[in-house]
Amino acid sequence: MSLDDSNGDGTDAIADRIDRFNRMVQQTAALYARLAPRNNRWPDPQRPLIVLNLLADAILLEQGWFATNVFNVADFTERTGIPVHLVRVFSATRDLGGYQVVWNRPRPSALATVMGSLFVYEAERPLGSADYTALADLQYAGIGERRQEGFGQVRICDDIHLYQPPDDVAPR
Repeated sequence: MSLDDSNGDGTDAIADRIDRFNRMVQQTAALYARLAPRNNRWPDPQRPLIVLNLLADAILLEQGWFATNVFNVADFTERTGIPVHLVRVFSATRDLGGYQVVWNRPRPSALATVMGSLFVYEAERPLGSADYTALADLQYAGIGERRQEGFGQVRICDDIHLYQPPDDVAPR
């Protein structure tokens, strides 16, 4: 599947968000290097960072059956074809359950990674147009189980990560 950019979430928009995010990371790293010089080669501009944001709870399974709270590297690479390694995870879990009135029985319980969770990956090579298309497809399809019920919605490098406070705002 190839997505156009008419809704602002196609390959061009994703490429732009990833590029802007990585430029901001580079600028921040340069600032830190000036403030506290040390021999640090991270981040490598040839290995872009990709942030996966959960917009809805996700039911993630490792190896198809083991509940986990991380969209692991193997699943990411299988879905996108992009070799990556996981840099950082910010996630929490909750139990899904409830009661199905029609069945007059409890719903099957599941462990869900909560919306708002973030997974930061570093690509092992520069990204090309096929990679951005694969990321757009991943964003469109979502991750995890029960996606048809609304679970697992994601956004690649959301604009919220690009927020910079105005210069006239002083820290408290």
